[in-house]
Amino acid sequence: MELFFIVNPKAGKAKRIWRQLQRTLTVSYQVHNTRAEGDATVITKQLAQSNRPYLIIGVGGDGTMHEIVQGALHAKNIIIGYVPAGSGNDFARAFPTFHHAHEIEQFMQQVQPTIHTFDSGVMQVDDEVHCFVNNAGLGFDAYVATLVNQSKWKRLFNHLRIGRFLYFFAVIRALLHYKTFSATITSDGKTIHYKDIWFIALCNQPYFGGGMKVAPQAVPHDGYLQVVVVNKVSRLKLLLVFSSVFIGWHTFFKEVSIMQATTMAITITQGDAPAHVDGEKLANQSVDATISGQIKPRCWQSVRFTANHHI
Repeated sequence: MELFFIVNPKAGKAKRIWRQLQRTLTVSYQVHNTRAEGDATVITKQLAQSNRPYLIIGVGGDGTMHEIVQGALHAKNIIIGYVPAGSGNDFARAFPTFHHAHEIEQFMQQVQPTIHTFDSGVMQVDDEVHCFVNNAGLGFDAYVATLVNQSKWKRLFNHLRIGRFLYFFAVIRALLHYKTFSATITSDGKTIHYKDIWFIALCNQPYFGGGMKVAPQAVPHDGYLQVVVVNKVSRLKLLLVFSSVFIGWHTFFKEVSIMQATTMAITITQGDAPAHVDGEKLANQSVDATISGQIKPRCWQSVRFTANHHI
């Protein structure tokens, strides 16, 4: 098995963490520094098509891992690892991670590497299919993600290791300007109409927004998506809901609905809804737009650690 690093030098702490790894790694490896959006997916697909066994380790944030997993779907010769170096690092809260060079070297020494297989979500918008590993969504969370990614302060906040505060400020700003929408959701033969929706989140794992436990029951290898809908709530109460998300207490609010699904269809009936996959902005969805979602069970491989591994 060959070792290949994909490093996003623009991610929060990636440069510093990568320099530390380089100084202590004693095994041979290859490395690619991403230069543009989608770069990590292209490189991963090329390695997958080689049919040679690779451990690909992403050094970056959630966006970097989103791209790497997209390139590794259904590739039996690719095992994915992660060194957290972004601002949100929600991927690290649900999937195995490396923190030190010796952990990577121990894994590489295995004759038969131990692996996990995980699910991926799929969101289809018009004719475009987008895979996600953490979550996808419509509405307020997509609006906030766009504000964070476009903020001129993002690099500074990440450098100071206070990226979560930037997300909080974006939430406050979004509360002042965001407009709700209405939609129908059809899942497992049942259709429900929701009015005044703040957001719909399709979750493969529990976390979004840098540690918010939006879908406490989500498991990334159970073959299901958790769908979270927040609607008919005042702006002031929504702030209270968001404050409780970090510990999962938002589920006690009557304005929060959670369902489990393998497939679903969402049709916008009023208003416009910003959209995202793993925090990456998609086109806004307007009236009569239909967005479908589904789960792809156990379609990518990750490292699996032995019982004496500590992270």
